[in-house]
Amino acid sequence: MGLLSPATAAQQLKAQPAPGGGGADAFVESFSQVLSDALNQVNALQLRADTMAQRFATGEIRDLHQVMIAVQEARLAFELTMQIRNKVVDAYQEIMRMQV
Repeated sequence: MGLLSPATAAQQLKAQPAPGGGGADAFVESFSQVLSDALNQVNALQLRADTMAQRFATGEIRDLHQVMIAVQEARLAFELTMQIRNKVVDAYQEIMRMQV
């Protein structure tokens, strides 16, 4: 399972059918699906890191490097998710400040 990246999200959006046939509803559904998949991927990385840390603590895993790599992958994916959220909130606030 790879890290969440803007390139991956862009590829997933391109793979979706063009919204011309279904209008805005099709785009919203495809965007919603991409967003949901990305959040599920971050969650899976968090769960994997947690499981590996528990297995290391109980002695089932002896390779600390693999555990640390999993933890760092999960941390980076979460930080990227938070930065994306912050940018979306900033964009929303900017739109709300616009005068019509």
